[in-house]
Amino acid sequence: MDSPSPQPTTSRTGSSPKNSDLPAQRKGAPLSWPFALGIFCALLVLPLWALIDLSDRIDWRILATAFVIVSSLTFYFYWSDKRKAQHDQWRIPEGTLHLLEILGGWFAGLLAQRFLRHKTQKMSYQAVFWFIGILHQFAAFEWVSHGWLSRSVWQLLQ
Repeated sequence: MDSPSPQPTTSRTGSSPKNSDLPAQRKGAPLSWPFALGIFCALLVLPLWALIDLSDRIDWRILATAFVIVSSLTFYFYWSDKRKAQHDQWRIPEGTLHLLEILGGWFAGLLAQRFLRHKTQKMSYQAVFWFIGILHQFAAFEWVSHGWLSRSVWQLLQ
């Protein structure tokens, strides 16, 4: 025998509950702020170390300006894409967002995803996004270690 399906509960007024009366339930809710901030700071260590080391060869003002410009563009493009999605307009191609991430806007992309809650559910996008993030970490490690990892792998292959 089938059990009866549960009836919706009613609010104090006797009517069906409104969305504002229900607890917020989000699929794939983002990490808590302290944990997310810790991850973000940890991901900044190697690239900042590499940038500081690189500033011995390139003027730090040029590096800082390039970082700010690319990061600002990346965040703006995420914001614009989210707005266009909400208004059912022509979207910014994912390849454009990924290009900006590769050029140094990866951290701004991470912040934009966190603050705007945009591009967080599409797994194919996230796979490429995190691959780019790993590439940034690898490149920074290779720079600060003066190519230790690639030399070690090359020696193993010989």
